[in-house]
Amino acid sequence: KNCSTSQTKLFIKQKNKEKTNIRSVQQPSLKQVFSLQKYYSVSKGEIFMHVRTAIEARRAYRALSSKPIDTAVLNTLAQAAHLSPSSLNSQPWRIVTVVDETKLEALKTTLSGGNYWAKKAPAIAAFVTNADWGLRLGDRDFVFFELGMAAMAYQLQAVEEGLYVHPIAGFNADEAKKILNIPEKNTIEILMVLGYPGDPSALNEKHQESEHSERNRKPLAEVASFDSWNDELIPPAKA
Repeated sequence: KNCSTSQTKLFIKQKNKEKTNIRSVQQPSLKQVFSLQKYYSVSKGEIFMHVRTAIEARRAYRALSSKPIDTAVLNTLAQAAHLSPSSLNSQPWRIVTVVDETKLEALKTTLSGGNYWAKKAPAIAAFVTNADWGLRLGDRDFVFFELGMAAMAYQLQAVEEGLYVHPIAGFNADEAKKILNIPEKNTIEILMVLGYPGDPSALNEKHQESEHSERNRKPLAEVASFDSWNDELIPPAKA
C-alpha cells in the first residue's frame, strides 16, 4: 500500500520556483502515473506528492550515501520547519545545520556507538530550543511540543526531497553544544541525520533487517479514543 522508497526517490525533484512553492516531481511515464495515481495529484502537467504519502514514506532509515546535499535543499527543509505553528508566534526552534567537513567530523565523535551508521551522513542538523523562548502555563512548557512540530515538518519535506532523515537522541549533548558554539543553557533536543539512500550492506545485521521491515504500530484503539479516556489507552508496564 505504501509508495516504495525507490519510487519516492525517483519522482521527487527540483521545485518549480517560478510558479509554486510546492515541490514538483519528475514527469513519469503514463504507466507510472496510473500505478501511483492514489499517491500523487496532477496539476498543469506536473505531479505532486500527497501529504499522506510523505507521512507513510517517512521511516528512520540508516543506509545513507555520503553524497553531498545541496545547500538550497537544506534551506528548503529549514523553511518547511519554520512554517510550523507556535503559541504566541514565539517560533522557539533553532536549527543548526552542519555541513562543514571539519565541524561535521567533530560532531560525529559525539555519537553513541549504536549510531555508527550516521558517520556517513553528509549533513546533520541540531534542533535546539530553550524553555524560556516560548509559552509556559503552569508546569507545561510548550517549546518542546512546538519544536517537535517543526521537526516533523522538516522530516516530511526531506522525504519529498528524496532524502533519508533520521532523528537521534544518542549523542553527547554537552560536547555537541561545545562543538557548535551553542550556549550551555539551551537544549539540543535531537540531531537530525540526513542523507540520500545508500548501500545497506554497510549496516549490521539487525539494522539491515529493520531497513526492510514492516512498520510496527500499536492498534489505533490503544492510542486514540473518542469522548473519554479508557483503559485501552493505558500503556503496559515496562519490563
